[in-house]
Amino acid sequence: VHGVGGTVGAILTGVFATLPEPVLGVRMKEQLAAASDENEYALTRLAYAAVAETAIHAYLKQISGDITIQPLNRINTDMHRRDESAHGTAFLEITRMVFNSLDARQQAFFKRVLGAALHAYTERDLSLWVSVLRYLPIDGQEAIIERLEQAVPAKRVSKDYTGLVTLLDQLGIRSEIDFQFG
Repeated sequence: VHGVGGTVGAILTGVFATLPEPVLGVRMKEQLAAASDENEYALTRLAYAAVAETAIHAYLKQISGDITIQPLNRINTDMHRRDESAHGTAFLEITRMVFNSLDARQQAFFKRVLGAALHAYTERDLSLWVSVLRYLPIDGQEAIIERLEQAVPAKRVSKDYTGLVTLLDQLGIRSEIDFQFG
């Protein structure tokens, strides 16, 4: 950890050395392992990338407009948002072109794995926070973790999928994706 020393540095170094793999990564690896051939593997990667590239814009926009964040960090985040916005637009077009070139079996596979990717991206993942909490000198950690685990499972992370929904509508497949938008 750059520029952090003493107790804080030791805590953060320990935290970063033992962070659990994010649930999103676990879900994607499960999908990739289930792919029956290289085409399914590539379509799985495309589905996860399409969701990531098209959904991050709104999140970065929200952060870049938050006046409680230091100005330089807001500017940096806004620059990142602009860069991701260009990626998202390009990725939507790439996804459209690839989908239209697929046969019916491959399209069905892509629609299924796209739904799985959307669920993975909105799944609550407390593992990072639980891991970090274990390194902090806070009394009642078990009770805090238990309250979080009880309160959070039914909730889904909200994301903005406007670009992806537009693409799915243009392809005429939105209703075929196993995911509740909005």
